[in-house]
Amino acid sequence: MHRRWLAGIEFEQAVHHLVLEDYIAAVEAAETHCDRLTVQIETMLPDWTLASVVAALQTMRGMALVNAATLIAELGDLSRFADPRQLMAYLGLVPSEHSSGANVRRGGITKAGNGAARRLLIEAAWSYRLPARLSRELLLRQENQPKLIRDIAWKGQVRLCTRYRRLAQTGEPANVITTAIARELTGFVWPSLGRRCRQADRAKRGRIQGRRQRTIRHALSGQCWGRGRGQENPRIHYLPDQRSDAGC
Repeated sequence: MHRRWLAGIEFEQAVHHLVLEDYIAAVEAAETHCDRLTVQIETMLPDWTLASVVAALQTMRGMALVNAATLIAELGDLSRFADPRQLMAYLGLVPSEHSSGANVRRGGITKAGNGAARRLLIEAAWSYRLPARLSRELLLRQENQPKLIRDIAWKGQVRLCTRYRRLAQTGEPANVITTAIARELTGFVWPSLGRRCRQADRAKRGRIQGRRQRTIRHALSGQCWGRGRGQENPRIHYLPDQRSDAGC
């Protein structure tokens, strides 16, 4: 409807139509580029060790595929943070403090740490200005997730939507409100995603350990090398306490 409205705009000078068409073409090119990158993310995501973490993050309101994948790519393994406060401090969402003796004065957020991840959370916080509800898109993203993660996502949505309305009633500026919501959103992101990160890390370590054990068994057996022509497996020389008698 918006594009049809743009097409119906009339100007007195023809050059103005050329400028408008150029702007529309620039928007269409940006949308095409964004769609192409989104498809690439969808294609590469299943092979990522943190794919389950990205899927769990998408149960939160304001965290679609691109936002969730970018946030996890910026933060990495969330299990390295002991509690949500450490994650908030890493993102620079906690208030700054100026102390002198017994005087303590709070200021704006520190803006320390990862600025890209902080911006993603603040953008997601804007969606909580609307009443809490489960849209069709959000239900589709939550379908294959455990009940525990879905419950955390719904609890967070109800709390943050209510919190946004209360802060708006006090007359606080919109940027201050969204920053506060982003800080509380981090507290709901950490419990479920930290658990998912630990599960993904254990699975990754298990795969690495399994490959290592198969390599050791293969080297110790001295088989499958040279197809039975009497050639020795060269990898056996790199194992501790295992030396070949060939050439002695």
